[in-house]
Amino acid sequence: MKFLPENKEEWLSFASFPFRAYVVIVSAFYLTWYLMMPCEPGEMFLLKPGESIPFALTMDITYGMIIIAAGFAGSFLALLVLAVILAVKKRYRDMAWNIVFAGLAFNSGFTAFAWTVPVK
Repeated sequence: MKFLPENKEEWLSFASFPFRAYVVIVSAFYLTWYLMMPCEPGEMFLLKPGESIPFALTMDITYGMIIIAAGFAGSFLALLVLAVILAVKKRYRDMAWNIVFAGLAFNSGFTAFAWTVPVK
């Protein structure tokens, strides 16, 4: 069983793996993190004396969402560039998967950014 690619075309497909993994893993993490938040984006945490929340939740929710949305934007651009390169190399199956994951990255990034804006 081979793990590492052997030629340039296989390396192009392998190069998209980190961006695809980011889209899948961070989407699941982001939804879990958002649902655990004790407040809406842009609001401050109001804790009563003696209350505590886990350290992972102490980061301001707005900044966290912007960082995650920026990661999705980077993944979107990288996957599109790789899709164009794969199309030139006539590797259409890999190109199609990159376009699918680029669409997921765009959708997830747009959702993360849209949830950043507080609704009043």
